[in-house]
Amino acid sequence: MRTYTALIAVLALSFAAVAGRTVATAQAEKTTWSGIFTAEQATRGKDKAIAACGSCHGATLAGDLAPTLVGNDFIGHWYDSKLGELSMKVSVTMPADSPGSLKPEEYADVLAYMLQANGFPAGTETLKLEPAAALDAIKITKAK
Repeated sequence: MRTYTALIAVLALSFAAVAGRTVATAQAEKTTWSGIFTAEQATRGKDKAIAACGSCHGATLAGDLAPTLVGNDFIGHWYDSKLGELSMKVSVTMPADSPGSLKPEEYADVLAYMLQANGFPAGTETLKLEPAAALDAIKITKAK
């Protein structure tokens, strides 16, 4: 009987530990709704996006010669992706006429503007491209 009671106690503690880790992980998960950029950064990003991206994506990123970077089409394409994937796409392939030509902080500012233009809220953290693992921990989601 003691062995059975001890086994139940061990199983209960193990379950509580696993459940606690699951709750902590869920609480720690960041999304594009987590305030991952600042409003100031998005403002800088807007200026840079107009200069570097506007000729193809339009001044409001709604698309012109290139696909839209705002709205349902954009979110539908990037939904459930890691922000690191979007960051890599932008920083390696854009601007189309000069890929990789912006500084890392400029690419981060443009990403901040793209997020803001899609309705995601600003926060107190400045979005940075490094470490890449930090961006891979942020999911692009449709709703909170």
